[in-house]
Amino acid sequence: DDSETWEAFLAKKSLTDRVSGYWNVYKVNVPWKVLGIAEQDGDSSQAETIAGAWAERRLIQWSEVVGVSVAAILVAACLLISPRSATGHELILPGLPKGSFGCIVSAVLLGIGIFACGCAVFIVRGVLNCMEHVVVVTDRRVFYICVRQPCWFLLNFTLQLRVDCFLHNREVLYGNVTTNQRSLWDRCIGSKWWRGKVLLHAPNGLLELTRRNGRVFDVFSLVMQLVAPHSAKFLKKGDDEKDLNWTWEDSQKQAKEALTEAGKGVRIINKSSHDLQDEGPTLYLMTERGDREDDEIEVEEPLFHWHFQERGPLASAFNSATDL
Repeated sequence: DDSETWEAFLAKKSLTDRVSGYWNVYKVNVPWKVLGIAEQDGDSSQAETIAGAWAERRLIQWSEVVGVSVAAILVAACLLISPRSATGHELILPGLPKGSFGCIVSAVLLGIGIFACGCAVFIVRGVLNCMEHVVVVTDRRVFYICVRQPCWFLLNFTLQLRVDCFLHNREVLYGNVTTNQRSLWDRCIGSKWWRGKVLLHAPNGLLELTRRNGRVFDVFSLVMQLVAPHSAKFLKKGDDEKDLNWTWEDSQKQAKEALTEAGKGVRIINKSSHDLQDEGPTLYLMTERGDREDDEIEVEEPLFHWHFQERGPLASAFNSATDL
């Protein structure tokens, strides 16, 4: 979008749009002009390319639903145990008959009403008017955007906005991804989400990205591509002549056998006999654009692969497998 201010951009569209057919998948509308991203039709040396973007919204937690449910059950139970007020009058809703039947129906309806009101507040505050978290990654910077629209119902009369910017300039020196254990609910519903954290180290500092709703491996795959080929130093064939215990051809052959090519510059670690996952994380090698627009040339190739397994502690039910 070419809007020049946040007010003009948010007046025309939202920062995220729900993808049709999915309740938790969002498409990001990048305000490239507001963020100061250089135009693509200008000088090629100054142009800035958007590498990827993703969004996250707050979901209703089980603890919130359980809290409202417990409160509704306690109120209903108190009315059933003691259906009379301090003055001796029966606590029955208007229109219901007096007696035990009216007390039971009143307690049930009141409990349902408390539960419905609590869920309505969570839905309005946590879903309809929640804080939108968006990350935009370009080949030079990482933008973190938080936006909450005004909502008169929740007494929120102003726009809440936060924008952070981190400069990496395609000089990522180190990347790390750590996944969390999948919850029982994710396993039962067959969710493909893998929550976790991604750490990237650039010359300007460290940046940690947390993926709560989605696949953290997709974020790590994007981070791995933030390396400029012109600034990288490569080993060349012939460097093995000084080492009698290392042969370039044999080492490269073993590395290629351990990986599966999934496209230009894309490799997948093959599953070993004791791995629980069907496949390993996707590895992205450095590529350069060829003479044609749709042509890519690999400037990086696998050279060495080492797989080993370590026995886990007694408190863990799994062993740890490492691929180098």
